[in-house]
Amino acid sequence: NHIMEFTERLLLKYWNLFIDAGVEMVNQAEPLSSGDVISAKLFKELSFPRVKAANQAIAKRIKTKSLHICGNTTKILDLIAESETNLFSMDYKVDLNIARETLSGKVAYGGQLDPISVLLEGTTAEIEAESLACIRAGGTPGFVLIPGCDIAPKTKLENVQTMIHTAHHFDVNEII
Repeated sequence: NHIMEFTERLLLKYWNLFIDAGVEMVNQAEPLSSGDVISAKLFKELSFPRVKAANQAIAKRIKTKSLHICGNTTKILDLIAESETNLFSMDYKVDLNIARETLSGKVAYGGQLDPISVLLEGTTAEIEAESLACIRAGGTPGFVLIPGCDIAPKTKLENVQTMIHTAHHFDVNEII
């Protein structure tokens, strides 16, 4: 518990440096809160109170807060809706239909192209098709197409541009 309190204080000091510099959004990354690493029970008892407290502290200085948790977070989506984040960035392992049912209208949510098999290794046609599949499953409003975790360093710029172009040019009437 002492380590978690120390880490929380350290991160708040770190985020405040960015806020002082004028950023418009602070991102909280919680890779060890992943459902692939800890149980939903441990998340609720240990991580969730810290995530929520950090969001409350950040909100005193900046309006927009995002949260990314790696891995399969399906079992904690109900808590994410209560975390006081503005945007939940999820890994490609989360079923977007379940995320939409749980988060829609409560918090914006994003994902979730597989950063390796789609963004790094996929063709532009595959990236476009997977991007559209995510947009359709994620629904609107409140869904943001983003990579389902980090972008691999060797990902071609063209691949990222294909994802962005697809997100900006899909026909919204297709999913409403």
